[in-house]
Amino acid sequence: MKLRQTTLLILSVLLIAPGAVATAWAGDVVLVTNRSVPVTTLSRQDVKNIFLSKKKNVGGVTIKLTALKDDSLTEQFLKAYVGKTPSQFSSYYKKLVFTGKGKPPKSMGSEAEMIAYIARTSGAMGYVGTDAVTARVKTIEVTN
Repeated sequence: MKLRQTTLLILSVLLIAPGAVATAWAGDVVLVTNRSVPVTTLSRQDVKNIFLSKKKNVGGVTIKLTALKDDSLTEQFLKAYVGKTPSQFSSYYKKLVFTGKGKPPKSMGSEAEMIAYIARTSGAMGYVGTDAVTARVKTIEVTN
């Protein structure tokens, strides 16, 4: 049933606005941003650099990262796009914080909370399951 709903959502979006909404697929995980982020595609390397705080601006907009608290989507996203496990990602950010070189992504308790935060926060970026995407946020295509 969930697969059918996801398929219908994707087809609806593609039929209503072809080319206007691009998606980054890592199984069922989609990269989403606030509509203020002026890009529709990012390279896989850019996504990795953004989530490792090596790239902080996209198209002149400062990115505000968000991440779901210990969730299977987090594991899926980090493995596909960042090349780290959740524990490696956490350790990486602990080092950045300790050295004063960065701060971890804002932690969200649910996909709905993440969508709401991203929708209202200029420059916000995160990831959700495909079935959580709404018109309030922009999905980003990730290229190789």
